[in-house]
Amino acid sequence: MLIKKLKNKKTSSAKKSVKYKDWLIPQLENKKQAMSYLNAAIDDYQNHGKSEIVMLAFSHVVKAQGGIAELAKKTKLNRQTLYRTLSGKRNPGLDTILNLIQALGFRLKISAN
Repeated sequence: MLIKKLKNKKTSSAKKSVKYKDWLIPQLENKKQAMSYLNAAIDDYQNHGKSEIVMLAFSHVVKAQGGIAELAKKTKLNRQTLYRTLSGKRNPGLDTILNLIQALGFRLKISAN
């Protein structure tokens, strides 16, 4: 009987795990955190050449900063275009990237290696 009670009892000391994305998105609401995250993704792209990682990072920041609908208003791009752009399955043009960066409240800067 005691074993049955223990199996059914939930312990309050047990920590619940949180999915990475559920933890990440609130962190990226902070502009400095979002900027660092995007810079890390761009650095990773420069080292490994995988643009889908950069676009995934942008999609996380977009979600944290108000979502696709809000971004569509700021960029004057339709939502379908933004979803396709952020999917990582296509390479957006420079105009689209710069528009996205500006709409998120950032700017592109060039620096020496």
